[in-house]
Amino acid sequence: MKHLLFSLLTIALLTPAIAAEKPKKKKRKRQPPVISATIHKDHSVTFRIKANNAKRVEVGGEFTKKRIPLIKGTNSIWSVKTDPIEPGLYGYSFYVDGLQTLDPGNPQLKPMRAPKTSILHLPGNNLWDFNPEIPHGTVHYHSYHSNPINRFRELQVYTPPGYENTRQKYPLLILQHGHSDTFATWTTHGKAHWILDNLIAGNKAVPMIIVMLDGHPIPSSFGNGRSINNTEELRLDLMETVLPMIEKKYRVKSGPENRAIAGLSMGGGTPSPSASPTPVNSTGSAPSAQPSPRIPTLRTHLRNLPASKISNSSGSPSVKKTSSSKKTKTSSLG
Repeated sequence: MKHLLFSLLTIALLTPAIAAEKPKKKKRKRQPPVISATIHKDHSVTFRIKANNAKRVEVGGEFTKKRIPLIKGTNSIWSVKTDPIEPGLYGYSFYVDGLQTLDPGNPQLKPMRAPKTSILHLPGNNLWDFNPEIPHGTVHYHSYHSNPINRFRELQVYTPPGYENTRQKYPLLILQHGHSDTFATWTTHGKAHWILDNLIAGNKAVPMIIVMLDGHPIPSSFGNGRSINNTEELRLDLMETVLPMIEKKYRVKSGPENRAIAGLSMGGGTPSPSASPTPVNSTGSAPSAQPSPRIPTLRTHLRNLPASKISNSSGSPSVKKTSSSKKTKTSSLG
């Protein structure tokens, strides 16, 4: 018993000394995140990027003709404050020792096949700005399997303001992206949904349903030119899968006078039903003896299309960037 008491007393006396000998762990101080593309009241912008070993850092984009050099500061953070920039939507990139890169301090990224562009949005009173005073449409996301080409695919659908509260049918516009973009570029960077909201509110466009699908069903077609096989797969997907799906799930008008295809750059060459080697009607059904309904193909560069040319009193779809602002809905089709 005496030995037990002695042992316990010894442990009690030695424990504080042992604890005191242990070196205290230094708390690692977390560095604050580098926030970039800070917009000031006068619409000047401060760009920042952390680049430890860089010798030269520049920022370049659609808001400047020449790249702007950044200055290295503490903690290897490079920065520059620009002159005031006109309100607008701009793509931009950093160039670190000549290497083009995204802005890691800005979560707004332009959807692209090879992402390398960040988005700078300086709000104003432009057609592509969000207007809280007007009704807004909805952007729906769909994933589906396209049986004719045996591929997993994605697309977005814009429905105009008030679509959910009526049984009305609407014209249909197929809106295609450029070669380096994706189906999501129209809304994320182009703000197509907001543009159409503003056009409809200003009576410069009739309410319509817009489908934005991926123009590269064959992923390898990007970078290898606009392959004939990719174009054919896109035609099959559009005619035999997408149009039947849209007609089933959305209230779209029938007839060529109520349908159109438009696109930016490569998207302007999206094949119409009339390009099919065998007749395929607008519902994607099998060939028949009747002439194939024709969907007009409209090649247009949306940036240069004046808003004054968007007005349409005939009831057929008007062409311009698309629009929507409500919470995106998602679903899986197929």
